[in-house]
Amino acid sequence: MSIIKKFLFLFSLIFICVFGITLYIHHLHIKAMINFIRQEEKQTQESFALNLEFFTKGIKTLAYDYTYWDEMVEFVKNKDQEWAKENLIPPLNTYNVDFIWVYGLSGDLVYFVSRKEGVKDILPLSNLNKENLEKLFSQSHFKNYYLRTKYGMLAISSATIHPTFDSQRKTPACGYFFAAKLWDQSYLDNLKKITRLSLVIDYLDTQFVLPSSIFIISVNYPLKDQNEKTIGFLRGWKELEYVRALDEQIHIQTFFSAIFFIFLLFIIGLSIHFWVTKPLVLSTKIIKTGNTGNPEQLNSLNTNTKEFLLLRENIKESFNKSKMLKEELKIRKEAEEKIKKLNRLFYLLSQINQLIVHVDKADKLFMDVCRLAVEEAGYRMCWIGLVDKATKTVKPVAWWGYVDGYLDTIDISVDSQIPEGKGPSGEIIRSGKYFVCNDIENASYMQPWRKEALKRNYRATAGFPLRLGMEVIGVLRVYASEVDFFTEEEIKLLNELAGDISFAIEYLKKEEEKKKKEEELKNAYEKLKNLQAQLIQAAKLASLGQLSAGVAHEINNPLVGVLNNVQLLKMMLEEKKEIPPDELKEILVSIEESGLRCKKIVQNMLSFSHASIAGFEQVSLNSIIENTVSLIENEYNLQNVLIERKLKAELPLILGDRQLLQQALLDLLNNSLWAIKKKETSGTITLTTDYDAENKMAVLLVSDTGIGIPKENLGHLFEPFFTTKEVGEGTGLGLAIVYDIFKRHRATIEVESQVNLGTTFKIKFPV
Repeated sequence: MSIIKKFLFLFSLIFICVFGITLYIHHLHIKAMINFIRQEEKQTQESFALNLEFFTKGIKTLAYDYTYWDEMVEFVKNKDQEWAKENLIPPLNTYNVDFIWVYGLSGDLVYFVSRKEGVKDILPLSNLNKENLEKLFSQSHFKNYYLRTKYGMLAISSATIHPTFDSQRKTPACGYFFAAKLWDQSYLDNLKKITRLSLVIDYLDTQFVLPSSIFIISVNYPLKDQNEKTIGFLRGWKELEYVRALDEQIHIQTFFSAIFFIFLLFIIGLSIHFWVTKPLVLSTKIIKTGNTGNPEQLNSLNTNTKEFLLLRENIKESFNKSKMLKEELKIRKEAEEKIKKLNRLFYLLSQINQLIVHVDKADKLFMDVCRLAVEEAGYRMCWIGLVDKATKTVKPVAWWGYVDGYLDTIDISVDSQIPEGKGPSGEIIRSGKYFVCNDIENASYMQPWRKEALKRNYRATAGFPLRLGMEVIGVLRVYASEVDFFTEEEIKLLNELAGDISFAIEYLKKEEEKKKKEEELKNAYEKLKNLQAQLIQAAKLASLGQLSAGVAHEINNPLVGVLNNVQLLKMMLEEKKEIPPDELKEILVSIEESGLRCKKIVQNMLSFSHASIAGFEQVSLNSIIENTVSLIENEYNLQNVLIERKLKAELPLILGDRQLLQQALLDLLNNSLWAIKKKETSGTITLTTDYDAENKMAVLLVSDTGIGIPKENLGHLFEPFFTTKEVGEGTGLGLAIVYDIFKRHRATIEVESQVNLGTTFKIKFPV
């Protein structure tokens, strides 16, 4: 084979190899891109399921939390619509729910509420009756399913209703609770924003066809009815535009690389032709013809072969781009994992904050916090301990997860002077700072607890202080089964969770103290009411003592008349004297009038002396004045004090307690009597009633001509124990009691007085 043919063969072989390498690199890029798309589709499916679970968590939580509640059980029985408005309408917005149904055991609808205007004829089951309800919950107390309606797809969570103590739902059901979210276009639009996917509900009879492209990734979520039968799919898809752009870039790069290689080989061929082949041909000719050629022609054999440098750099650049793509995929995957972890903690915080709103006992709060930390946040174990000040130890009060006797193996003290007090929990309580150990197996300070912890697969732990005000009263401890589990973000959120629990502890403590103080205040108020009633009754009995002499004299006069008439009749009968009918009638009428007068005085006296039962009724102010004056008028007359009455006819009735008003009026009259007697002259007490039509008030004026009240004493008249009387003449409680009685009747009292001229009390009662 000639040298020229060998060069052509070598040139062809190099061309085939370079072109094959280019195609192979292009194939690797395409394969990597397809693997990336499949991985992206898998991660999108997982993220889509997680987001959908998060969106439907509200109705599931509502169905769980509201169905072991004594008030809900009572509501199914009494069907109290006011209770339903207060307790079942607010959760629509709180839990992002559109419909709530409550049914009795017989299948009767107890309550229904809708957040969708105009949507009233909608049921949680297509054929709802007692048998279908019992069948729905025959296998489980909870049922989550989907139902196709004319308004769209319904996502429904349902549960049986039980008392508060039966969170495990072991007692017979008391009713049925359904909560639903309507998957209408608005809901799908919100879901699109979160998932960044185009979404559509594909019912089995619609035969929906997804767009077809290698750059489109799709997700499917089956929608099953109450019988676990698939009735449709929630389908989502999106186009990976950046992957399409990358693919186009690779094609362009491959094309230009091929052009470049062809051009390069062409240049190499020309170079070989001019710098190798032609000199060789010339040398051959020279050899064949002898050494007769020009020696300067040999200089044309010299050449320089650096053209492959550009090809090497191009291949290197391609491999660099492939490496960058793999690193980007790794970063995206780590970011996805981080987001999932943070979403888990945010959901835990949300659940516990909702729990804090409903729970009214600390022990239940602690147990539910531990349960949610394990079930929702994925911790291996969680426990809460409180400080026992008497023993200076930490006592676990609530725990959840894989415990297996671990809490029985540890003794926790807050005393740093003993070994049991040097552990993480003791240090947390003393310092008030959180503690984190991300590798229990290799941490030297965890040596006393390492064996028992590793036996239960506790690989990492963290603890956080619980406070009441500024005092650390307990600790929250969580354990994970992975090394380096507690990141900076996780520690921050767990610390915030401990703060929320501390707030709840303080709130429950204040509520307990508040209830205790309210009870004490209620008891004190009842005692005060009793003392006040006793004080008024004592004042009334004291007034009766003052009245006794006058009343006795008042009764004595008619009794004397009765006795005289009886003696007259007796004498006439003894003398067998005939009594004319008119005279006999006159004597009997006189006896009757005297007896009735005594009866009236005694009735007024008894009515006044009875203890008041604080019964308000419509009473006549004029009648009260007449009854009170009848008890004292005769006594006052004997002391040269005249009582004048100027009572307005047809005075409107007022709302009041007759006995209390008599007591107040009698105290005012006694004060007026004392003021007139101090003046050592005769005097007059004037009682005037009137009606203020503009303000709708009945007015009572009590005026006297006594010594009056100095101006500096007017502001102290109604203060308890204030008196200007001599020692033994008064206690200073009379006008204070009067003021209290009038205030009970929503009356106002004003006083006008001039020294040595007299005093007027003006009282206004609402009619």
